[in-house]
Amino acid sequence: MKKILPLLALLLIFCDIITDNNIFFAMGNNLIPLEETSVELKKEILILNGKGNPIDISVYFEFFNPGDDIERLVGFVTPPADGVIDDSLKGHPQINNFKVNVNDQLLEYKVASIDSTEFTPIFKNSYSHEFIYYFKVKFKKGLNIIRHSYSYSGGWSSDQARPGSYYEYRLTTGKTWANKKIDSFELYINVGRDSYFTVPTSFQNGISADWQLIGTGKIGTINPNYKVERFVKMKSGFLYLKP
Repeated sequence: MKKILPLLALLLIFCDIITDNNIFFAMGNNLIPLEETSVELKKEILILNGKGNPIDISVYFEFFNPGDDIERLVGFVTPPADGVIDDSLKGHPQINNFKVNVNDQLLEYKVASIDSTEFTPIFKNSYSHEFIYYFKVKFKKGLNIIRHSYSYSGGWSSDQARPGSYYEYRLTTGKTWANKKIDSFELYINVGRDSYFTVPTSFQNGISADWQLIGTGKIGTINPNYKVERFVKMKSGFLYLKP
């Protein structure tokens, strides 16, 4: 199976919302194990729902454990709020309704800054200022299903070339799991009727992202101001991507 190529950041920008300041609240991300593991990430289905703030994220994962039952500490990383915002919001993760369900069992979790947890050596200085939601997962032998969901507010930008609200999501190859790849990945973006937004034109290594519009609307031209973005006009339906 071909290795899934990473999309550095899914940047979903709604072009019809103009604001006066630059604000950043949160970012979506994948699940990351604390230590080396034999567990393989076989499948991921990422679904983004909502138009405007907040946006709801739901992720379906299939993991395969070839050996005996093992327990691993797993984390989800997101940056703190930043920009022209109330001081009470700074320095705190802005994720809501965070849930992790493993093999039909809802898990408890903790939240802390990365530099105060066991995850510090993994991220070194790259994400040390960010927050991590972490929890223990018991991977039984064979197939394991993880359902993960949360909501977060996007950022706002006053950039004259592309003012609007935006949502970022770090997509990776699954390289932190044993097989160093995702065998199957699908992305659904459902932002409601009569939406106008932009999406990335390519993956991190430059290979084009083959977006498909399932419904009524148009995937238009590349944004002349930002060549890495493509305009989408959605009358109904959803946007779909399967690398």
